[in-house]
Amino acid sequence: MEGKYRDEQDRERLMNMTEVEREGVLSNRYEEMKRLKEKRELAEVMSRHSKDQPRRSGREGQLRSEKAGKRDELTELKKRREEKSNAAKVRVRLYLRCIC
Repeated sequence: MEGKYRDEQDRERLMNMTEVEREGVLSNRYEEMKRLKEKRELAEVMSRHSKDQPRRSGREGQLRSEKAGKRDELTELKKRREEKSNAAKVRVRLYLRCIC
């Protein structure tokens, strides 16, 4: 069958056509098989590529920005705590000076 014919009936039907019709049908089948083969090869390449480099979702970017926001808030809290601590130290020093 050589891959040109689907089955024996298809072969007989094609052989009953004129040469031009038969070659047209076989040419269309060849082009379709070629297109499907290229599509499979492309899918395989894309599959290998996606395994090498994992996709990044939009959610990851959102998580990063949320983490950055939390980090900024934490930095701000640390800064305020340090300022309070420094202010308390200054008050204690002033108080100790007044007592002495």
